[in-house]
Amino acid sequence: VFMRENFGMVDMLDFNGMFMMKSLIPLLSGITVIPVICKRDTLFQLEMPRLHRARRSEHRMIAKAVVMAGCVMYLGYVLTVVIGNCVFTHTYVDTGVNTFIENTRLPLNLTEHPYLYILLLGFIRFFLLSMLYALLTIAVSYVISKVYIYLLLPTIYHLIAYSFFSQGTFEDKWPLPLFSPENFIQLKSEMYWGFGHDTACIWSLVCAAAIVILPSIVMIWYGMRKRRA
Repeated sequence: VFMRENFGMVDMLDFNGMFMMKSLIPLLSGITVIPVICKRDTLFQLEMPRLHRARRSEHRMIAKAVVMAGCVMYLGYVLTVVIGNCVFTHTYVDTGVNTFIENTRLPLNLTEHPYLYILLLGFIRFFLLSMLYALLTIAVSYVISKVYIYLLLPTIYHLIAYSFFSQGTFEDKWPLPLFSPENFIQLKSEMYWGFGHDTACIWSLVCAAAIVILPSIVMIWYGMRKRRA
């Protein structure tokens, strides 16, 4: 009751997404693609000899699975927004913090557009980041067949990279912070990087995504080649 009456729905979702849900995103994203991995290892293997372009079909299946994982996670987030809107007394309590105006320079005023603000923030955290971890889960499954390993490795990577790549207080770790998955959870302004660097927020998202996408593509290529050998 205290939380319901003294906090806004937007503030609580932002807080939960930043501190409580961040470590669950890799695991939940991996769980959503388990049916596709099972299909790849069973039905798809039987149908492969009859497919004219088996490799292209497998690539298409992976792409669909990754997008669907993002959609499932974001749909769950939207349902949470709807439930939170019914539960909380206030939509937004002004704390003077506006992530998009301060860090991305988007003219998205939180007090005027609280729903657009929280949906866009959730899109970055739960759709884009979920797609990355779903892709990483599928990629690891090409190399390692143990389900508990390819489900946990993205979470382990998230926890290690989140802390190891973060900007230190007394040490210049440049350019490591650009590759941290933290950039999807908490958008960074140019002031965050420090030490004279003025990298825009969008490049932190691109770099953090690239360090997941590129190794995933290599693992998928290696796994597909090994299966066909």
